[in-house]
Amino acid sequence: MGVYWLFGEDEETGQPKAYIGQTSALGSRLKQHHDGKDFWNRALVALSLTHSLTVTHAHYLEWQSINRALEAHRYGLMNGTAGSRPHAPPALDAECREIFATIDILLTTLGYPLFEPLLRQAPMLAASGDREQQPPVQDASRDIAIYLRNDRAQATGRYTETGLVVLAGS
Repeated sequence: MGVYWLFGEDEETGQPKAYIGQTSALGSRLKQHHDGKDFWNRALVALSLTHSLTVTHAHYLEWQSINRALEAHRYGLMNGTAGSRPHAPPALDAECREIFATIDILLTTLGYPLFEPLLRQAPMLAASGDREQQPPVQDASRDIAIYLRNDRAQATGRYTETGLVVLAGS
């Protein structure tokens, strides 16, 4: 049993794409994706060398990965469905959350911050022209804000650890 993440880019826009899956037959499943999905060029997998992952683990980790990736809006997901949260007794639920936290760290360390949200746009200007402040999705206390405002455009961005992020709504 294992969970896998396929990474690539949109050929036209260069935007990152990802696909998340789980399987008990990793080799044949990756071959199916090789033959049927042409966007990806990297595959990362999580499996247990002691064969301790169960079907419930795999379904839970896939479900959690898809939902967290959708919340983050960092990659375009190629999955057709997010599935539903599998039933897991409290001990198994806690174990799955711990495994997922490790996966999150490993994917980010390897250069695939799939679950790390981009900063969100602060609310647009109020009628009085004052900008209301809203806390960003992630801690941006060390980020530098950049504003662009002229007669044709209004934009906000932040320098982050991953570079310049232009915020939604700009």
